[in-house]
Amino acid sequence: MVARVSPFTGPLVTRNGFNSSYTKIVCYRFDILYLYTLMFKMILYGFLIYLAYKFIFELVIPVSKATSQVKDNLRKMQEMQQAQQQQYRQQQQQAQAQAQAQQAAAKESAAKSDDYIDFEEVK
Repeated sequence: MVARVSPFTGPLVTRNGFNSSYTKIVCYRFDILYLYTLMFKMILYGFLIYLAYKFIFELVIPVSKATSQVKDNLRKMQEMQQAQQQQYRQQQQQAQAQAQAQQAAAKESAAKSDDYIDFEEVK
C-alpha cells in the first residue's frame, strides 16, 4: 500500500482504495467553489441591476421628459404663430376693405365734383 500525503489531513491511508476523509475534503472544496460562483453571480446580477437602474432613471426618463417638454413648447409656438397669421390676415382684409371703401368714396366725390365746374370771374 502507498501512503499519500494530503495538505489538509496528513498521510492518507486508504482501506480498500477508498478514503472517506479525502472525499469529504474534495466535496468540501467543490461546495466552496459552488458557493463562490453563486456569490459571484449574485454580485454580478446586483451590479447589472444597479447599472440598469442608473441608466433608466438618469438617462431614459430625463431624456423622455425633455423630449415631451420640447414637443409641447414647439406645439404652443406653432399655435401662437398660426394665431398671429390669422390676426395678420384679418388686419389685411380690414385694410383692403377700408381701401376699397375709400376708393369708392373717392370715386363718388370725384363724380360729384365733375358735375360742378368752379367758375371764377376773370377781369
